Amino acid sequence: MKFYSDSKVQQKLTATRPLMRLSLMCLQSCMPDHRDNIASFVTDTDLNKIKAKAAAKVVDEIETLLEEAIAFTAVLEPDMWNVHHIQKPLANLMMRCTLKALDKEKSF
Repeated sequence: MKFYSDSKVQQKLTATRPLMRLSLMCLQSCMPDHRDNIASFVTDTDLNKIKAKAAAKVVDEIETLLEEAIAFTAVLEPDMWNVHHIQKPLANLMMRCTLKALDKEKSF
C-alpha cells in the first residue's frame, strides 16, 4: 500500500509510511468489531481514503509524530521497555492517530 505525499522528493522515495501501516494493523487487531471472526473495523473504503491526496497532510503529520515518539522512547532505560511503561502507551498513541486520520474518533 502506497500513500500519497505532497513532497516530490518523498514520492520518488515511494511513500510507504511504515508507522502508519503499523498503526492501521494495531487498530484493526484491537477492535472488537468482526464478522465471521474476521476484524472489520477498518474497511477497504477507509484504506483508500487514507491513501488519497486529501489525507496526505494528516498522514505526513502522523508519521512525523510517531517517529518522534519512537525516537523519544529510544532515550529511555531498557528496563522500562515493558507493556505498562512504553509499549501500551505507544500502541494507544498509534490507535488514536489512526482514528483521527480515518475520522472515526466518535465511533470508537
